[in-house]
Amino acid sequence: MDDSLWPLVIVRFVGTPPLRDFEAYLEKSLEILRRGQPHLLLVDVDRSREDGTPPLEHRQLLANWLARHEERIRQTVLGVAYATDSALVRLALSLLFHLKAPASPYVVAPNLELGAAWAACRLSEAGLYADAEHIRLHFGLLRPRRHA
Repeated sequence: MDDSLWPLVIVRFVGTPPLRDFEAYLEKSLEILRRGQPHLLLVDVDRSREDGTPPLEHRQLLANWLARHEERIRQTVLGVAYATDSALVRLALSLLFHLKAPASPYVVAPNLELGAAWAACRLSEAGLYADAEHIRLHFGLLRPRRHA
C-alpha cells in the first residue's frame, strides 16, 4: 500500500501474498480508515494471481473485514478504482459487484491511468480540487500550468 499520493492510496497485489501478509494489509487498511479522512483507493490487480481471484481463505478474511468496517468505509472511502488489463478479471469483478455491491462507489478500469482519472473526478466532486489536480499531474493526465 502506498499512500504517498494521499488522499489516493495505491494498492498493488503481486502474486498471492502469504496469509500473514494479507492480514497485515487488512491491518494497514484499518489504520487508513481510522484516520477518518476522505480518501480513494486505486487497486492494481494486474500482477495478482493469473485468474485475478484471491484464495478462499483471503476472500473469507476480506468479507469479514468488510462487514465489520462497512460503516466506516461508507463514511471515509470516496471510491475504489480497480485497474486490470485483463478483460476476464474485469468481467469477474463486475459480476461480483453486481451480486454484492461494495460499500463505496467503484469502477473497474482497463489500466491505472483511467482508474486514476476516475479517482481524480471523485476528488473534484468532493471539492478536493488541488488533490485531484495533483493526481492528474502525477499520472500524466494533465499538463502543468504555466504561470506568466
